[in-house]
Amino acid sequence: MTRRLLWSTSWSPTRTLATAGIGDPSTLTLVGLTDLDGLAGASADGTTWLVAHDSFVHLTHLEGNQWPT
Repeated sequence: MTRRLLWSTSWSPTRTLATAGIGDPSTLTLVGLTDLDGLAGASADGTTWLVAHDSFVHLTHLEGNQWPT
C-alpha cells in the first residue's frame, strides 16, 4: 500500500504516525528506507522510532529530568 501511496498520491511519510507493526526494519525495507524518510512511529514497548537518512533509528527518552552526565 505504501508504494501505491508514494506513486499515486501526494502522501508524505513525514505527515504519518505509524503503528508498532510497521516499525519492523524488515517490513520497512520492503518499500525502501529512502522512500520513507521522516516516517515515525511507536513500538509495542512504548519507545519511538524514526526513519531518517536511509536509517531506522530507535529513539530513547529519559525519565523526569535525568540528563546524561
